[in-house]
Amino acid sequence: MKMKVIVAAAAAVALAVAAVVVSKTFFREGGEVTEGRPEQAGKAKAKEPTPEKKSAKAERGEKPRRPVVTAETKAALKKKIKKLRGPVEDQYTPSERQLADNLQDASDDNDLGKIREAVKGILAQKNAELKMEAVSALGFFGKDSLTDLMAFLRDSNQEVVESAASAISSALDELDEEENGFRAEFISTLLSVDGLCKRDTADIFVGQLECIGSSDEKLAVQTMVNLLEDKKVGKSVKTRLKEAYKFVTGEKYTTFEAADKWYRQKTAEEQEEAASADESGDDEKKSDDDEKKSGDDAKDAES
Repeated sequence: MKMKVIVAAAAAVALAVAAVVVSKTFFREGGEVTEGRPEQAGKAKAKEPTPEKKSAKAERGEKPRRPVVTAETKAALKKKIKKLRGPVEDQYTPSERQLADNLQDASDDNDLGKIREAVKGILAQKNAELKMEAVSALGFFGKDSLTDLMAFLRDSNQEVVESAASAISSALDELDEEENGFRAEFISTLLSVDGLCKRDTADIFVGQLECIGSSDEKLAVQTMVNLLEDKKVGKSVKTRLKEAYKFVTGEKYTTFEAADKWYRQKTAEEQEEAASADESGDDEKKSDDDEKKSGDDAKDAES
């Protein structure tokens, strides 16, 4: 009896050892038998990413259309968002809020006249944010709002001044080369009005003259020289103008006479180029006429 118990116990121990050996060598992952260590058991097999399905339009190379959002939909969304947010502290006083709302209504109507009316009240306020909103609304109209934007260049807040100068510069950038005359005249007015332009804003507008110089050197130089000789123009502005003069002409500004000499020399060069172009055109026309005449003579000889 004891012998049977011992044999049974030995068999049980052997089965346990065999089970341990098997578990160390083989175990299952996702239904597949793999070799490895027991601590790796239970790790899921990495799945390959499923390729993203493309729509029929995408396969044809068509771009998705943007949804059309009407003004009524925008207004409804604003009301809904405002309702969801709940009461929010307003950055404006009640009177400023009324002016801001008037400005927004005028902007929504795309009415420059109404915007100008709203701006009249805003100019008297101290709130810089409100004034910059006005500058943004005016800037949308480009050239037509240039004189309105000038009023903000005198503001005591530097951010408002920079915002106005940037809006003016953007409006001038939109002008064609054919309007360079207007562009130069407007910049001349800005820089010659006493106290209107500080050093930073003056730098922006003198840069506009440099841009004009890339297509019309004489116009740019003439404008610069007139400003340099104007006693109302500040010293810091004149320093910047001298830099621009050298940038356009390649020469240092010294006197009006030296600048006038450059201007007359440039005019003479342009006249010579124009005359040379005319002669070249005449010679080409004469050559065409001679060739045509030779052809006609050849035809007469054959007949």
